[in-house]
Amino acid sequence: MKTKSLTLRLCRTILLLTILLPLSSFALNGRMRFITTQDGRYLRLGDLAEQWQLHSENMPNDRIVLADRNYRFELGAGSRGARLNGTLLYLHYPPICAPEGKWFLHQLDMERSLKPYFDTDSLYPDPVRRIILDPGHGGADPGARGETLLEKEINLAVARRVAARLRAAGFEVVMTRDDDSEPTLAERSALVRTTNSDLFVSIHQNAATNRNAIGIETFCVTPPELSNPADSRNNRQNDCPGHRFERNSLRLATGIQSQLLRHTGATDRGVKRARFRVLRMSDCPAVLVECGFISNHEEEQKLGREDYQEQLAEGIASGILQYCRELEEL
Repeated sequence: MKTKSLTLRLCRTILLLTILLPLSSFALNGRMRFITTQDGRYLRLGDLAEQWQLHSENMPNDRIVLADRNYRFELGAGSRGARLNGTLLYLHYPPICAPEGKWFLHQLDMERSLKPYFDTDSLYPDPVRRIILDPGHGGADPGARGETLLEKEINLAVARRVAARLRAAGFEVVMTRDDDSEPTLAERSALVRTTNSDLFVSIHQNAATNRNAIGIETFCVTPPELSNPADSRNNRQNDCPGHRFERNSLRLATGIQSQLLRHTGATDRGVKRARFRVLRMSDCPAVLVECGFISNHEEEQKLGREDYQEQLAEGIASGILQYCRELEEL
């Protein structure tokens, strides 16, 4: 047993040294200390907690919590998957836990993942009056196909139910399509400008070659600082209107994701970033919701039921209303 314990401690020491070798020495930037890796600058979480007056607590299994009275972030060493009030939110870079419990978070995640919640001066406080709902696909483009269902039909059915709830709450709602038409992606995002709308929510169903894949995920735009190796045309595009509202879009995405999970009990696939055209080019906060996997037999059965479509609509509408209330409180 003693030999095994010594071996485990030795392995842990080697792992920590491997992590720390690329790091620069500690530096001081005002009260914000940082270290530098090949991925860029990492800020010390203890200094962030002090600056934003957050409760900070080290947890078992190399995890740490940062919290105020409204939001609780749980971060794990070496993992991009964080939990915001229990909802999965993917960071851009994994946090680092150095010896003696010193935690560091990439500067981009401080600015783009934590700041929208703990420093609300970074948000656009403009009130929401007009909302665009975008049922994905349509016309000759059916979207994903299940065993019996077409994505375009479920998208429209759910969007209509969301629209009814938002109108009942006093909002004006614009639909990119309210029939089996096929507006282009450019036409969908252009509606934001021509209608002077305040939010854009695109509704979709997911599909995968892995028939076991299930769950809900919500996307907001990727920050311009991050390159996208899969599409060189979109690398570091700083002129996209959607980037101006990126922090608001994240708040909207996490609100919708958490409410969808609450109303449906579905598997949480998290809040993620992407450079979908309707996210990049929408001149207001914008998100894209994947409500479930039409490629999974059991989930397709649920998506085709009216009662489950009602649950999805209630979740999306509740997330939007939550976001609007939070803006009013800023």
